[in-house]
Amino acid sequence: MDPLISVVVLDWLSLILIGAVVGVMVGMTGVGGGSLMTPILTLWLGYPPLVAVGTDLCFAAITKSAGVWAHRRSGNINGVILRRLLEGSALGLVFGVVLMTVLDAEQANALLRPLIGVTVGATGLILLWQTYIRRQANPSPVNALSRDWLAMKTRVVGMLIAMLVVLTSIGAGAIGMTALIWLYPTLSQSRLAATDIAYAVPLTVVASLVHIVSGNVDWGLLLGLLLGSIPGITAGAMLVSRLPELVSRGLLVALLLAVSLKMLVG
Repeated sequence: MDPLISVVVLDWLSLILIGAVVGVMVGMTGVGGGSLMTPILTLWLGYPPLVAVGTDLCFAAITKSAGVWAHRRSGNINGVILRRLLEGSALGLVFGVVLMTVLDAEQANALLRPLIGVTVGATGLILLWQTYIRRQANPSPVNALSRDWLAMKTRVVGMLIAMLVVLTSIGAGAIGMTALIWLYPTLSQSRLAATDIAYAVPLTVVASLVHIVSGNVDWGLLLGLLLGSIPGITAGAMLVSRLPELVSRGLLVALLLAVSLKMLVG
């Protein structure tokens, strides 16, 4: 075989394998798309952070869309919470886009590496404390004032997560889910997860369009990752019933903290 062809084949196999591994983690835990994919593209494959973020946002938008369709049919999505998150996201997306516009590519890449590292580390720590947060959270007395305050906090969360997603492609998974557990502790896990996924899709679609316009998406890279992620997510969904949650979540936390340390320390 021609050496050049061999290199191309190996590159594609690597991308498919990476997509499959990340897909398995997402299928098992519901978390890990952005928080694993972006650092992998940056650290292991050497892509500039802007390209890694843009490509991963397209990857997330495509892979999570099917999940929204399934949850919508089951009626698990809470429309009120979703609307509040999206209302806050509008401002967050504007802030993120403005920051990207102000910075040139070199400045943006220099800023994104430590920002991604911190966000990945925070995601790992948040996953460790997610169960504790659910146990400790107490619903507030229901009255007009508390409802208005809750709505405002939900919009602020939507704004902050939208900024993170535009800049790092991370935030709508574990961070968004934990915030919803904190804000709405009486809502079932299935409804919170469905609402979080429904929130993530339009957010990642809009953010990915921003990066597409800016030329930050590598389409060949995206295709290779998708070829691996689709069977990977299916395999992860099958494995989740066979592995204790402590094992799958512990593995993901260990990976996230290791990636965060590598990105921050170098």
